[in-house]
Amino acid sequence: MSTLFGELRSHIKIDYSLEPRTAFVIRAGGDSPDPTAPDNPFVRISTPYGYSIYVPGSSMKGVFRSHIEGILKAMSKDVCGFSHKRGADCGKKKIEKEIKMIFLESEDDGLQRYQNSCYSCKMFGSTAVGSIVKFDDLFPYRPEDTPEEKMKAVTEIEKYLNIRHGIKIDRKSGSVAGGALYDIECLSGGKFFGSIFLKNPERWQLALLFKTFTHINHGYQKAGGQKSRGFGHVHLEIEKISCLSKYRDKIAFSSLDGNRGFIDDPLSVIKSLDVFPPYSFEFSGEALEKFELDINSTLSRAW
Repeated sequence: MSTLFGELRSHIKIDYSLEPRTAFVIRAGGDSPDPTAPDNPFVRISTPYGYSIYVPGSSMKGVFRSHIEGILKAMSKDVCGFSHKRGADCGKKKIEKEIKMIFLESEDDGLQRYQNSCYSCKMFGSTAVGSIVKFDDLFPYRPEDTPEEKMKAVTEIEKYLNIRHGIKIDRKSGSVAGGALYDIECLSGGKFFGSIFLKNPERWQLALLFKTFTHINHGYQKAGGQKSRGFGHVHLEIEKISCLSKYRDKIAFSSLDGNRGFIDDPLSVIKSLDVFPPYSFEFSGEALEKFELDINSTLSRAW
């Protein structure tokens, strides 16, 4: 029986950029020992090229998951209600008693967990199943940039930093509450680069990612903190999609076929120049637009 991650059907990499269109902040946790630091500094991390502002992949995963769950619910698809034990009520809990003695630690166990997971957990994972989609951190430089270019980008992104001040309004008096002034370090420009990886995805999973890119760019979904106060409108641009597939002229998506497990759901594309598998493909410009259109058009017939 074929499992979801047991073979290479297709690995898909989406290279994209993020550009703030309004004030944008992802706040660092904890308190700074520096008394001059803002109350809410932008998150930073040490890199070989300097102490850099960055956008955590976990933050982008949260943005995409939240929006896609809303789309799935609008389509009347099953989406579990998370408790504080995230994933405990989806996939694992539903079938734990049924398979504990029969399929313990077997491939069928994994198949059953995936089958009994909601659509969101099938795509983004839970304590029961692994995530199809993985989000890299985004940095102000491309991976292929030289070390000198990366160091320059880490320095130059700082020029887009601003300090925004906030206050608290006393609801009884309608005036500013005493001692409630705070400040936020935010970005008003710049550009970040990162990737999203999908391992053996089903076709609908890639289609929902494409739809979410569009919705974010139209302002229906914001990113980061302070979204209700005018922050968080960003523009995402897919620069390139790279694929590995078991077929020379098809992208082999996964499809769950009852007790047979996972089978191939191939999408025809231009033949790869590689002579042995896995075969590589790359889509950008008009080819990328056609690829996205093919995904969406074939999905609409299936869903």
